Amino acid sequence: MELLSNSTVQPEENEVYQSDRWSEFTLIDDAECDSEDVMDDHHEDADYSGGDCGQEPIYSGHWMSVHCAMVVILTYTMAHGLTGQQLSDLLTILNFFMLNSHPVFKSLYHFKKYFAQNDNPLIKHYFCSKCLSPISSFECEVCPNNLCKNNLKNKKTYFLEMPIKKQIQNFFCRDGFYEKIQHRFQRTKIVDSNVEDVYDGALYKRMFENNGPLSSPNNISFTWNTDGIPVFKSSKFSLWPIFLIINELPFKERTKQENMIFAGLWYGETKPVFSNFTTPLLRDLLDLENVGIGVQVNGKTVQSKAFMMFGSADLPAKSSVLNMVQFNGKYSCSKCLQPGINERTSAGGNIHIFPFIENDPSGPERTDEQCALDACLAAQCDPTGNSLGEQEISTSTEPVHGIKGPSFLLALESYNFVQGTTIDYMHGVLLGISKLLMSLWFTSQHSSQAFSLYSYLSLVDTRLLNIKITHNISRIPRSISSHFKYWKASELRSWLLYYSLPILADIMNEVYFYHYACFVESIHLLSGRSISDSDIEKSYKNLVYFVYMFKSLYGSRYCTLNMHSLLHLSESVLNTGPLWAINCFAFEDANGQLLKLFHGTQNVDMQIMSAANILHVLPRIIEKLPSDSNVLPFIKKLRRRNGSLFNQNLTPLGKSFSKDISSALYGSLVRCIGEVPSKVVFYSRLKIKNLLYHSLAYTRVVKRNSYTVKYQLNTERVFGHVLYYAQSFPRCVCEAEECSCKSTFVAFINRFQNSAPGIADFAAVDNFLDVSLNNIHSLKLTDTIDVVNAGRIDSLCLDISFDKTHGATHYVCEFPNVCEFD
Repeated sequence: MELLSNSTVQPEENEVYQSDRWSEFTLIDDAECDSEDVMDDHHEDADYSGGDCGQEPIYSGHWMSVHCAMVVILTYTMAHGLTGQQLSDLLTILNFFMLNSHPVFKSLYHFKKYFAQNDNPLIKHYFCSKCLSPISSFECEVCPNNLCKNNLKNKKTYFLEMPIKKQIQNFFCRDGFYEKIQHRFQRTKIVDSNVEDVYDGALYKRMFENNGPLSSPNNISFTWNTDGIPVFKSSKFSLWPIFLIINELPFKERTKQENMIFAGLWYGETKPVFSNFTTPLLRDLLDLENVGIGVQVNGKTVQSKAFMMFGSADLPAKSSVLNMVQFNGKYSCSKCLQPGINERTSAGGNIHIFPFIENDPSGPERTDEQCALDACLAAQCDPTGNSLGEQEISTSTEPVHGIKGPSFLLALESYNFVQGTTIDYMHGVLLGISKLLMSLWFTSQHSSQAFSLYSYLSLVDTRLLNIKITHNISRIPRSISSHFKYWKASELRSWLLYYSLPILADIMNEVYFYHYACFVESIHLLSGRSISDSDIEKSYKNLVYFVYMFKSLYGSRYCTLNMHSLLHLSESVLNTGPLWAINCFAFEDANGQLLKLFHGTQNVDMQIMSAANILHVLPRIIEKLPSDSNVLPFIKKLRRRNGSLFNQNLTPLGKSFSKDISSALYGSLVRCIGEVPSKVVFYSRLKIKNLLYHSLAYTRVVKRNSYTVKYQLNTERVFGHVLYYAQSFPRCVCEAEECSCKSTFVAFINRFQNSAPGIADFAAVDNFLDVSLNNIHSLKLTDTIDVVNAGRIDSLCLDISFDKTHGATHYVCEFPNVCEFD
């Protein structure tokens, strides 16, 4: 494996790239500003040297420092996506209000020069556009490849690298970073033996247990992603960033863009040449996993190693990184050696499908060793790097078992090439299978088919638009008939896990409904907060049935790689963790943010990389602000840091109000708190363990229902609608001047009861797989009002009801986890 990396991926020592570097902050493009303004800016250099003026006041006598003001302006600019001209105008307006402003505010040029003091280690790597050979310097005029000797004038291209070692060192210098990566040791598990994050997957445990390298508190690991992002509608130019997530951070922290490592950027009209693009990254990763890097921890230098562990990408990008054939090719599954077949479509085209193999649905399995050998055979070299003789090469330029040649991932000892590359839940399950099913059901093209629900589309739309979602689902349901082609993956996730079964229960043929319910239950189980071995086993059996029956119910032409990959999904969770823990949602959000980091059409790649560098150093810049600075709350708001604003587990929001309650409810309140209160005040909203809950008393929101909850009543878990919250104060017995008696928060909840039949009562089919759909409860509201301690509220639920009359059935859906919110 080591010989493979040295011979086929890494450059020779005498080919180490001599690279151009930048230190200018190019978040804002000068080309967008008036040329005269830019010229004036440069002539004003005498007014401002660019030195350290951060602690000076913005003008004599003002309390705010230059550094504080610059951070506020920068944060505002990035939060609202200001163009260069807009920022220039903003600086001009600010100067109108200053008595004698500091030179740093006088122009856009000076503003950028202030932030140029932050080290920006961008590296430009050139290569020949014809033969792809690396070029030592920009001045090189002829390709160094003797077989090419191409004239390089206007024919060399490049990609950008942001060295990951420097980024890792910067992360460790951040306040609280080292403490956050101890999450793997400090988390509280629900069930010790269950899969509850990436740390419980077989691959991570292999590196953690028995004093493995990831058992050290100083070491970290990565998940990689790359994808093409179209830049302009009128051209083929696209961005290909490489992002790395640090797995040891808590989930909400590791998915923030500011905590991702931005390793490189390819920008151009063609897809990346990954053998070139990943060479600098491979060099650093090999060094990090074998030697490590010195980082600062509590004022001391310690050695930290880093390991590539997982990868997630859509099928085209994954194939490119793994150096395999695309999804429509033979042996395109990265998990097994099933070749698939080409099938002729009714329209006269061809499609590559994977017929269900009954005696081995998900096999034969690939192994890392076989993949390395196949890569060598495809590259016409043996595992030692020596070329094969003509008699040893049977398929010259053809892929071997779908592998076209070496991938940089094969050279990493820590990376499991087969199992570490996950099946992406976002693209495969949601944008793949779920969207396919909806297209089959609801488009006129298939209206004559037995599975079609096209005649019910109006009813489905009506039901869908009447759903009142919770506040943690960002997108309100949109019409299928009018907006389906614009649906995002998050909308498809909500449809799959929550909306679809209640909507389709009484209109879909039961055979098709049971088949679909198997799919939904499997995805819900594999997305769970705590996944048991029995959950893994059940999901696999359900998915085997779902894939097996798809040909009979919908046709063989839809049994493509996405469908086949479902057979590997359960094992993927067992190896890498729940579906929510590793997928492309966070990376897609980061890609969307990249498009906001440049303005205009000039030097797009450098604008983005420089801006990304600022994103990484911005937390450290903000840390330089005094802790009592008046602007910190505003900066945190602009950066959308939704951290806890409260130290308590229970915190009321909004103004309190008074309310008359019946003697029966007052008696229930007294029994709940165990004493007669001295005072009771009421609230319409409450934060419980930093999660927001509404009540029916909160009338400002009418299109959402964030008051349906699951709560503990004695030894039972029941559901209900929160009517309002109350804060009960005890009779004070304190002798001290300040009262230390603790108040109690309670919730008044209108209870649900079970309603028959349930959504999983399959009367017309044999439920031989024991599909239970335990996350969707068929309930009816009662007249009973429970008064419970607010701390006994377990979770927020989604209430779906199509009949507003009293006694109507409510489908109350539990969320599979507390991480996967929009």
